[in-house]
Amino acid sequence: MSALGPVLFRPGADCGIFVDGMIADRPLRRLSRADHVRTSFADAGGGLALPIASRRPWVAGLAVGLAFLVVTSIAWQQISSWRSPRIATWLDRVIVLLKGLWVFGLAAAAIILLVLAIAMLFYRESARLAENRLIHVAHLGPLRVFMEYDLARVRNLRAVETGKQLARVRFDYGDGHHELGNDMTPAEAEARVKMIQTAIDGLGRRPSQSGAAAPRPTPRPSR
Repeated sequence: MSALGPVLFRPGADCGIFVDGMIADRPLRRLSRADHVRTSFADAGGGLALPIASRRPWVAGLAVGLAFLVVTSIAWQQISSWRSPRIATWLDRVIVLLKGLWVFGLAAAAIILLVLAIAMLFYRESARLAENRLIHVAHLGPLRVFMEYDLARVRNLRAVETGKQLARVRFDYGDGHHELGNDMTPAEAEARVKMIQTAIDGLGRRPSQSGAAAPRPTPRPSR
């Protein structure tokens, strides 16, 4: 049995879910879609925090930041070389209009690249269990994207081996799969799986506890 527990996925040419050394199922390759996705600049919190390792797209963020610097320098050169044009014909008007649109496009592209660079460089993830939901939060700078999953629909919850002494938490949902966070140690991934599985197992007990009818009094025999 693997150190990750009875269920372990190993990537390969013929990928499958290994249960005690035997292939039990094939993983879904496409990403799942959350039941509810919303964005907000505030997070009310609540629920049980689920510690996960955040994915950090440093390389992509630095590449986008470099592109921002290049576009900004080109736009600045265009603006600094701007002279009061001498408009005499319709052709001059068209040239001035095209140059203005070019500078405007460069400025808009620089703003978009700046926003993307900040979002990637300051990106982090968090997750929590709230009532009957698993909430995965992506932090894009000050913006938060909430992805909510119904625990009752989570299936094939497992720790996925991604490398030597590395693993991730993955589960199937709908017609796809979803991963929580980045690589972590196998022990940490197994602990997160147990936390989520405990919440799932508790779903079947809650209705009986909250909706149980009060015991009726035993009728007394008539005399």
